[in-house]
Amino acid sequence: IRVGHTPTDIYVNGDTAYVCNRFSDTVSVVDLKAGKTVAGLPAAREPVCMAAFGDKLYVGCALQDGNSLQETLSSKITVIDMKSNSVTGTIALQDGAINVRGIAVSPDGKELYVTHTVGRYAYPTTILDRGWINSNGFSIVNTETGKAVGYLLDDVELGAGNPWDVVAVPDGRSLVFS
Repeated sequence: IRVGHTPTDIYVNGDTAYVCNRFSDTVSVVDLKAGKTVAGLPAAREPVCMAAFGDKLYVGCALQDGNSLQETLSSKITVIDMKSNSVTGTIALQDGAINVRGIAVSPDGKELYVTHTVGRYAYPTTILDRGWINSNGFSIVNTETGKAVGYLLDDVELGAGNPWDVVAVPDGRSLVFS
């Protein structure tokens, strides 16, 4: 089944599959019974990962869209309504959050957990060994308000956390990072 450029993740909802197309900046909607792509939904820059809760599909996009003259630079989460197969909004991560790698939804659907890098683009390039260029972290995003709060995972004495993916434990009390 043909989809966009560089498919990176897939989410199956009944007879429909959603595919992140990293370099097409789209999410393909695939009718699995018919064996064909039926729609291409626009996503923020470089969609790479997905997680769903109810009828909402959250698509993590690796890079910030826009240019470096903007006041805030961050990757975004594209929100798709799976009933209507339409984009209903975007959620910006905190300033400097880039290189999104993984996304998960809390068991109650109230929060998203997103692994990423934090670029220190607004600071001079000093103290390289302390993560002043890039740090590894994750964000917790409130799905109702769209507010994102970032946390760092690096330990400057032991090295970078380098999170790739995240899973919420079913009881909602813990997160597991790879």
